[in-house]
Amino acid sequence: SKLEKLERQVGDWKETIDYSHAGDKECMVVTNVSLFSAARENKLQEVLNWLGPPPIEKRRLNAVNPAMMNTTLLHTALLRDDSDTGLLSILLQLGADVDPRDATGETALIGMCCTPESYSHARVLLEWGAELSNSTMHTSKDEFIQEARSFGNNKLANLVDSEFGGRRCEIINLSKHPDLNGKTCVVEKYLPVKGRYKVIFE
Repeated sequence: SKLEKLERQVGDWKETIDYSHAGDKECMVVTNVSLFSAARENKLQEVLNWLGPPPIEKRRLNAVNPAMMNTTLLHTALLRDDSDTGLLSILLQLGADVDPRDATGETALIGMCCTPESYSHARVLLEWGAELSNSTMHTSKDEFIQEARSFGNNKLANLVDSEFGGRRCEIINLSKHPDLNGKTCVVEKYLPVKGRYKVIFE
């Protein structure tokens, strides 16, 4: 049965899944906060053991914690020190949703605008395609930038102010350095005086 299948997937974690939500195709509702505590404390192996071997189903990667406003493991990874993007990067590489909404409808990236010390986390989200328009809290990039500046988060505001700021892009039609065409880079900032972008190659 589906219930038995879920129990086999959960393994040794007891009272982890709220079975009333087991039919949800997008996520699991996790009632055992130990998983999220492990994520917050950077106990990567515990989190990876719970996720299981790849390919990992989306419902598990996007599991939500109802005790914390339906935040996901990705939201929890953002509570780590900004210099520690390890768990965040791992979750995204495994296929976690880059724009998960919490119970307020706010996405992970939107929450970054009012937190100046979250620049590195925000950059990782932008690299993985997080969108400013996916939240119910803002309707435009300009609003995001304005709010970020109001909280003193000028570095992030400057990053998203340009069209490709923080995004992972592919170099095309570069005549002076054709050897770079097809390579992936991350756009660091726009240089208006030169009309060019400063990029970093992965």
